[in-house]
Amino acid sequence: MRLLTKTMIHPSRSDSYLLYPLADIHIGARACDEDLLDTYVCQIRDTPHALWVGMGDLIDAILRKGDRRHFESLYSSDLWGKDDIIQHQIDRLMEHLRPIADKCLGLVCGNHEKAVLRHYDNNAYEKIVRDVAQAGGHDQDDLRLGTSGILTLKFKRGKPTDASHPTQTFTV
Repeated sequence: MRLLTKTMIHPSRSDSYLLYPLADIHIGARACDEDLLDTYVCQIRDTPHALWVGMGDLIDAILRKGDRRHFESLYSSDLWGKDDIIQHQIDRLMEHLRPIADKCLGLVCGNHEKAVLRHYDNNAYEKIVRDVAQAGGHDQDDLRLGTSGILTLKFKRGKPTDASHPTQTFTV
């Protein structure tokens, strides 16, 4: 289990932060509503002090060979005929998340990302962590929560060097 701690320094008592969960997006599945995802991403991007956590199953990660869940008709049409569908799904995911990558607090490994590693030796989760970290200017270790991580948020009012103000701590 990983523990990540993030400290937010805010100058005003009236500052408020919003934490958005991004979970079960399943990029690559025909049922994924990418327009709705874009609306959600724009809301995060345009909201001051908005932050987000990726909570797993960001890509569908169901492969053609050896996966009993596979039905070609359940893929989004842009995957038909593609060879490396995992990388294609990660690339599409990043097209959506790049505008908010700097607001990411952490990424959880979902069961779909875990299954593709277990059955196909494809570490899609680490690729997603790497790409979000690069796009957002983070260190990969600062985002990696694994399958069961804990995120601690500390909110401190004042200047980064000012120790006189108390810190409020929340566990996510």
